[in-house]
Amino acid sequence: MEFPVVTTPSGQTQWPVKVCINNEGPFPMTFERSDYEMGAVAEGQSWPRSISSGKTMEVYSVDMPSGANGTGTITGCSGYAVYEVGVEEKVRITIAFCNVGGENKVAVGTRTSVEVFKSMASWGYNPRTETVTVDNKQFVFTYQCT
Repeated sequence: MEFPVVTTPSGQTQWPVKVCINNEGPFPMTFERSDYEMGAVAEGQSWPRSISSGKTMEVYSVDMPSGANGTGTITGCSGYAVYEVGVEEKVRITIAFCNVGGENKVAVGTRTSVEVFKSMASWGYNPRTETVTVDNKQFVFTYQCT
């Protein structure tokens, strides 16, 4: 399912942020929490509570107009989701994303959520890879902005 670009009643465009998680690791990924600096998870969407090994899940987030009645300026969408992986050794994986300022940014890592969020970059829209060892098995995270 593709989430549509939406024009608000005030004539502004909401650009969705699509996060696609393809869990090719040896363990399920269990949702812990999400946080948004700007924007929100799109209507009818939610972060998957669990992503089994070998499964792919998508979630869309959108930028939201500011102001109490939703007629203010749209400034973008930025936030992160945290998933826990592992059996013996529990590791938290943060997936951070942002489309603020006309430049898409993304980061994945095991540092604190704030550190991963602050490390986001556009990477020139080229794929990036992070490798994380959990329970003596490697998780390879490949990500990119589009």
